[in-house]
Parts: sequence; C-alpha cells; structure tokens
Amino acid sequence: NTIDFDSYNYINASGNQAYETAIVNLFTDLKTQGLYNKIQAFYPFLGTTAAQHKWNAKNPLDINAAFRLQFFGGGTHSNLGYQCNGTNAYANTFLVPSLVQNVNSNGLTVVVGTNFIPTAPCVEIASYNSETQMSYLQVKDSPTNERHAAIFNNRTGQAISVTGAKDAKGIYTGVKTSATINKLFKNKTLVISGTGGGSLPSNPFGIGAFYNGGAYSPQRIQFIAIHEGLTDSEVVALHTIIDNFESAIGRKTW
Repeated sequence: NTIDFDSYNYINASGNQAYETAIVNLFTDLKTQGLYNKIQAFYPFLGTTAAQHKWNAKNPLDINAAFRLQFFGGGTHSNLGYQCNGTNAYANTFLVPSLVQNVNSNGLTVVVGTNFIPTAPCVEIASYNSETQMSYLQVKDSPTNERHAAIFNNRTGQAISVTGAKDAKGIYTGVKTSATINKLFKNKTLVISGTGGGSLPSNPFGIGAFYNGGAYSPQRIQFIAIHEGLTDSEVVALHTIIDNFESAIGRKTW
C-alpha cells in the first residue's frame, strides 16, 4: 500500500498516533477529491493539549511561517476539540489572507460541536483591517440575534447571513467564488448566496476571536480549514469528508 507521508508528518508532530486510521483517511480522502491542494491550512484539533492542537496539518512545522497556532487565554484542549470560553480564549494563525488567498477565490470552513448562547457578538474565525477589508465566519453572533449558518463576508454591506434555526452545531463553509459571488453552506446544503466585494485583510486570521483578541466565541471548535473558493460540489465533498472524520473519532454532535 502507498504510504501517505503527509498524514504521518502530522501524526508524528501532533502525537496523535491513537487516531492514525482516521487521520490517514482524512488526508487520503481530501487528496482523492482534489481538495488537499486547495487548502492553505487546516486544524483538526486532536489531542489534549495546546501543544497537540497548534499544528497546521497541511504543514506541521513549529514556526509562524507554517501557520501553526499560538493560543492565548483560558481555552480548554481535549480530543473533543478547542473549547473557547467567550471571554479571553483565542488563537493566532499567523496566516494573512491578503498574502495567501486570492481575493476572488477564497473560503473558510468551521466545525462547531456546541450550541452555547454568546453574551456578546463573537466570531469563530476572523481577520479585520477595516469596514472594507475583512473576512470572517460567525455561527451564532449574539443572544438577541441568534444567527444560524451565521455570516460570511469580505466587507460590511456584502455579508450573507441566515436567521431562523438556532442550533450552532455543524459544518459551515463560506466561499467567495468570483469578484461578485459569495456563498454560505451548512452541513452540505447551500443556505444563501449573495454579492461579493471588498479586499482581503492584511492582518492574520484569529480562531475563536480576532488574532489579537476581541469578539470571543463561547463554542467548541472542532475543525478549521482555510482554503480557495470551492465549487458547490467541492463543498459537499469537503463536508462529507469532515462528517466521516468527526464520526470516526467519536465527536460528531450534529
């Protein structure tokens, strides 16, 4: 059998040998579906410590240039994922959208395993410079406006969001697939599309908040991927792969 060296590089760096089969299947499935090379960074959040959660599985080197995470605040690390606390927990990815992504083809995927009600507006992954230079994905933004399938946008006025169902648990993907098209998916389903616009930020992405704090999420984040603007069928394939992975390691809650 062919050995997938990329998966073993991540397994060895993160010390997640107990999940070897699930991790190898994750990598090989992403490659089989043509998604692996379209992802700039992904974080499976496996392990029980920050030292295990910090790795960018695409390039598991312990340097900022490899987009490994630096954690701040009182988040909790477990095999269930990275549990944010809504007050001071977040991680800096060191991945700057304007340097790594294409302004007309970019996307974010977030997997959330909890349905906590935030006490203030918050984000699950975000980069911000100004009102016309931002990129973020929220799954539930405040106690008074409990958005489901949240918001994905590249600038104020170009956001796409869905309200109604209020369960935050699930897989979310926001993609910009051209200069004018944004789309938002939840659990393999396209929930809304809208117009694009704006510029990519020059500050790095933060996970669980902005890269330097603020807008803190209370949710448990189980998987993050930063990627190109995938087609509808590619998003469905990605969600299927993540579904299978989360089921295999026993932490799927949706």
